[in-house]
Amino acid sequence: MNKIMIVEDDRKLNDGIVLALRENCNAFLQCRTLAEARNLLTQEEIALVLLDVNLPDGNGIDFVREVRAYSPVPILLITVNNMELDIVTGLEAGANDYITKPFSLMVLRARVAV
Repeated sequence: MNKIMIVEDDRKLNDGIVLALRENCNAFLQCRTLAEARNLLTQEEIALVLLDVNLPDGNGIDFVREVRAYSPVPILLITVNNMELDIVTGLEAGANDYITKPFSLMVLRARVAV
């Protein structure tokens, strides 16, 4: 069973993503801070990270750079930051994909398909 880590501080959105992706029989690790995500990445085998950029304890793009120093785990950024420069910065930092909020859960399901 593939484990998907969701790093999103909005509890309702975090739970909504789980509900939308649950049909694929994935296991979910839900985090609301980068500190929680760092801890789980060292303890679990993660198939995919869904990562918000704006988190209470740091910037998701900085976290992508940090993770890329030791892991090739696929990372999909999900954020309200929708300027072209934001998207390019996220992809150049090492994210595999970038989705802007609000987004379609059907589109997210199609992109996740791990």
